[in-house]
Amino acid sequence: MNNRFIKVVFGSVAVGMLALMAGCSRLPNTKLQILLPEGVKSARIQVVDFKLDTNVAAVNNVVTFAVPSNPAVSGTVSLGKGFGAKGCTFIPDGTALTVDMTGSKPALSSDKKSSINYRMLANKDFEMQSASDYSRKVQDARGRADLSPEARDSIVTVATQDFQKLVLDEYRKRAEQEKDNYIGADAILKLRGKIPNEELDSLISTMSPAVIASGTVSTVRDNIRALMATDEGMPFKDFTVKDGKKEIRLSDYVGKGKYVLVDFWASWSRPCDAERAFIKEAYDRFEGDRFMVLGVAVWDEPESTMAAVVNRHIPWTCIHDATEAARIYGVITLPHVILFGPDGKIIRRGLTGEDIVKTVDFYLK
Repeated sequence: MNNRFIKVVFGSVAVGMLALMAGCSRLPNTKLQILLPEGVKSARIQVVDFKLDTNVAAVNNVVTFAVPSNPAVSGTVSLGKGFGAKGCTFIPDGTALTVDMTGSKPALSSDKKSSINYRMLANKDFEMQSASDYSRKVQDARGRADLSPEARDSIVTVATQDFQKLVLDEYRKRAEQEKDNYIGADAILKLRGKIPNEELDSLISTMSPAVIASGTVSTVRDNIRALMATDEGMPFKDFTVKDGKKEIRLSDYVGKGKYVLVDFWASWSRPCDAERAFIKEAYDRFEGDRFMVLGVAVWDEPESTMAAVVNRHIPWTCIHDATEAARIYGVITLPHVILFGPDGKIIRRGLTGEDIVKTVDFYLK
């Protein structure tokens, strides 16, 4: 992942730093006491919003450390390499926290019963229990030999719908009730892609300034606003990429009278390799005066992109090093395929599999 992507991700966080620090000023530091297993010499402590990432040495298997307090953000405690993937999320809420890493699972506690961390832990228990209950219902239904396949599928469908509603209602409740702390921020993150972007944007506007400024929420807000600005029916947004001394623009290809299928991809992405077969079929069948395919490589080094184009025999034009384009179009996962119309308007986005070929075929008829 290149440095340009890192700058994009953390740029919005830097803008909100004053609001984050305002959230810290009224609380004492959060004191961490981390209990380590035998043989572990240090613990890694991270708070991304504070740009804190440090390894702290233990004394008698105990790490003590103080971090600035801001209930709107979260941090993690983890062990070093060779000790598994143990990790523990905490909220720096100004209380004294103990993280016990000696058991099979990390255990978090506070010296104050009112600590936000206890509500976070209760929420995690609720999520695990709800998922377990849903899984049990599905397994029970599939094991019902006295029912027809259709009846079993019907029970599974209802259970799935009930579970999805339960989860959405829970996340909405958290976002509405925990507007000033990380529990609300985490709910916003989990609601992304599950409710309409307009509804989520409106919900974010009700959060406290510190939560809105946090990396979690500011990144979500930037993303959904980019998605709304580049939704189906919207005109394309241009971007420029430098290729040596030459500047390449999306407008060099889009809005020129052709349908343009744009594939956001990266050389390291295996899902991109799988999707390419459908894009190649569309290219082979329809490439010509009315249609073209354009690759837009993001989060990738130009050398890796160029090597992949050659080694994977990609025949269409590819724009390299276009990470800024991913931000403009709200792309957070790869691949992401968008079909632009001859006038440059976005016809469809998020195309996958056979729908790629079927959609192009439909519009070219």
